[in-house]
Amino acid sequence: TVVRRIVENLDQVNAGQRIVNIKFSADYVLTPRVTAKFFYDHNISEYKISTAFPTSNVNAGISVRLNLGQ
Repeated sequence: TVVRRIVENLDQVNAGQRIVNIKFSADYVLTPRVTAKFFYDHNISEYKISTAFPTSNVNAGISVRLNLGQ
């Protein structure tokens, strides 16, 4: 959001942000009953005003699934 003062010829940003999201996941079959999943999720927020700090969140890990059915 931009506030424009036409008489003073001044533009002032007072709100807004840029969000970047990166996601990746991969499944790998170890055996017919065991599957592993690798995942990565990265969220970045950059704000246009100077009173808000940029934030970055990362979730990553490994998940193992065991199938006990036939």
